[in-house]
Amino acid sequence: MNKQKKRNKSGSVLYGIFITLWTLILAGAAFFVLKHYVWTYAEEYEASQITPTIEAYMDGLRENLLSAGVVETIKSMPHEFQTDEECEAVVLDMLQGELSYSRGASQDPSTAVYDLLCGENIFGRVTLARDDSRKDELMFPDMLPWKVLKDEFYFDGFYTGLTVTVPSDYSVVVNGRLLDESAITQTGIHYDVLEKYYAEFPNLPTKVTYHVDQIFGHIQPVILDRHGVETVIDPERDDSQFIEPVDEGTRARMETFSVDFCRNYLAFNASVQDMTYLYQLLRPYIVLDSDLDVRLHQAIDGQYGYSHTTAFSFGGAQLHNVTPLGNGYYIIDVSATATTLQPAGTQYVDRNFLITCVDSGGDIRALTVEDY
Repeated sequence: MNKQKKRNKSGSVLYGIFITLWTLILAGAAFFVLKHYVWTYAEEYEASQITPTIEAYMDGLRENLLSAGVVETIKSMPHEFQTDEECEAVVLDMLQGELSYSRGASQDPSTAVYDLLCGENIFGRVTLARDDSRKDELMFPDMLPWKVLKDEFYFDGFYTGLTVTVPSDYSVVVNGRLLDESAITQTGIHYDVLEKYYAEFPNLPTKVTYHVDQIFGHIQPVILDRHGVETVIDPERDDSQFIEPVDEGTRARMETFSVDFCRNYLAFNASVQDMTYLYQLLRPYIVLDSDLDVRLHQAIDGQYGYSHTTAFSFGGAQLHNVTPLGNGYYIIDVSATATTLQPAGTQYVDRNFLITCVDSGGDIRALTVEDY
């Protein structure tokens, strides 16, 4: 009987061990099933989120900025002043800045749209949609992953325009191409330093404005002067920089004229002698019936018989500048000094003149005189 009890007790132990092992096996299997379930859920949930997809797209875009889509977009855009390669290089350089994206509005609720940004400039758009083709592969079909449905690029914001104003006999070259009249948007612009003379001298030089669009990046134009020599316009200077200086021979003749004219003009103004006599001395240096001639006769009529000066001494004249107006006309900038003796005592005269004159080749004569 004791033997029977021992057998029963031994069988019970083995049975208990079997049950325990079986329970552990079932628990382990359940654990692995649950782990696989949880792990798969986590993976599919992560794939169903949109942020990793757009981030992966941006990483790829940064690694290959000149992707096929970007290149084809650039080629399809007008850029007559630049080659495809030049445009690609400019766009690539401009896209080296910080790239980012922002959520945009989509008319289709099943898609998500993101604007592509370089700094603050929008240069494209990417559209994401749920990937229905993966539905049969998923444990949780409702958590479809996102995919890039399409992307598009537009670089209008990278375009720049070029506007430059130059003398009408200058030329402008952009990327090796000489601009023609079709690029001129304004003509007849007056030189600022000659503004007061245009009414009397309509053939004075003028400026024109060139304007071109659809240039990628910022292009510095090449400006050629009237002789075809490359030059640079100084924005801090007035339009006198466009007026060529006269030759040495002309300047020497103008200097001689300046001295002779100022000597007689100051003597006339001082009225040291008979005004009619002083006018005759000045007459060879003025254009008859000109504005200056009329004013001289008015002075004679107003001061005839009066002598305000008992002595006159001409100090000299200094020629500062000669500005050609074309057709033999010039503006002379000159200063002159003199000393006069009047009832009030000795007077020192120091005057600055702008003299408009005409050079006939035989002599030089003044039309107007302006103090400044």
